[in-house]
Amino acid sequence: TAVDIGDMSRDWKSSEATRGDDGYTMSCLKGDTSLEARQIVVAYDGLSVVVKKGGAAETCVNGMGGLTVDQLRWMFSAETAAELTTAGLDMSAVTPNGDGDDTTHKWSELDASCPDAEIDLAYPDAASGTYEYFFEAILHEAEQGFRAGQQSSDDNVLVNTVIGDEAAVGYFGYAYYQENLATLTALPVKNSDGDFVAPDATTVRDGSYNPLSRPLFMNLLDDDASLAKTVPFLEFGFGDGGDLLVNSVGYVALTAEQQAEMESRLAGEEPVVCGPSGSISIAGSSTVLPLAEAWAETYQDACPDITVTVESGGSSSGAGRVCANSAKGTPVDIGDM
Repeated sequence: TAVDIGDMSRDWKSSEATRGDDGYTMSCLKGDTSLEARQIVVAYDGLSVVVKKGGAAETCVNGMGGLTVDQLRWMFSAETAAELTTAGLDMSAVTPNGDGDDTTHKWSELDASCPDAEIDLAYPDAASGTYEYFFEAILHEAEQGFRAGQQSSDDNVLVNTVIGDEAAVGYFGYAYYQENLATLTALPVKNSDGDFVAPDATTVRDGSYNPLSRPLFMNLLDDDASLAKTVPFLEFGFGDGGDLLVNSVGYVALTAEQQAEMESRLAGEEPVVCGPSGSISIAGSSTVLPLAEAWAETYQDACPDITVTVESGGSSSGAGRVCANSAKGTPVDIGDM
């Protein structure tokens, strides 16, 4: 049995589902291939590239104005300078003070005024949609993968790694950066217009913090009995109660226009306070987890005959479990990504 909602912090892969002509109905290609899911954007996130507040790395990057996408690729990728050049990067612009040693990646290579210290990395594990989004947007899925660093599915481990090392740089979702504003600084990244932009509610929502702003999804099992439960849950999330919770857990709420588009995806059901009594199971992205938990807690308070269970496990789990792919675990109603 499939879950009602699959949470995801990345888009569906072509190997997981095909997209319908409407742009949001996804037909499962793994698990039970007779199933479909409706992709609903529930909030926006900005992958935040962070360093210790007041540390040497912050001083370094401030002096440069920010980091380019190519510099982020060099910092995080296991590719050699020659391989990056072949991929199209201008290494004289990426590392103007480069030392020619591919075994090290030092802050001083970015600018002579920066410390002669190794750039230590902290990033999510491979099961995370956050990992996959960065891998696609910044590393362009380079076969060499990431350089070695502190890798964890627990964003708090990544936070502590960066806080404890002035030469470290890491990335994770905007919510975890917001929770640690006193100790972390999010670095500006050069966008497609050539401007250095840091993540905040405006730049994440309007897309100017590109390529690291991204939508967060809840995918609804496209089944009449399931939709009878999940459509009211999503309508609550887009209402005067649920949308406020988006900000409270550190993400960015949709604009009125964006919300109206998502509501149109809910098949035009009339708004109701609560769906039928029963249960809704949610699993998937750890990035979507705080939002799903916040919605579930308040929805259950208003609808005592409905039980909502929320589990983490990564975006791959969200995609797999909403498609009843037993390799990813017990099926759920909602797969977060």
